[in-house]
Amino acid sequence: MGCEHSASNTSVDADSIEARVLHMVRMVLALDGRIILTADTPLLGALPEFDSQALIALLAALESEFSLEIGDDEMSAELFTSIATLSSFVSAKLQKYDRLICAHSS
Repeated sequence: MGCEHSASNTSVDADSIEARVLHMVRMVLALDGRIILTADTPLLGALPEFDSQALIALLAALESEFSLEIGDDEMSAELFTSIATLSSFVSAKLQKYDRLICAHSS
């Protein structure tokens, strides 16, 4: 018998996660269409709007949107290289949570 909370049943897929991360970055940075963001858009060090306050606001938004806890030990400059790296991190966190839920429900 499989876990009912498996990755195939998760409420978001990789494309959806990326779209939601992209939307949150746009909102936090208040870009108002001035810059076209894609998965490959560099973040940290590339966008003047992406300062320390924006980073903290984005982390809070990600934690709220995806019901995640992001520990200090998980943060690094590489995490904020691009939308894609940030989206991959969120996907990995969600998959880890799914595995933990499955392990506890077995």
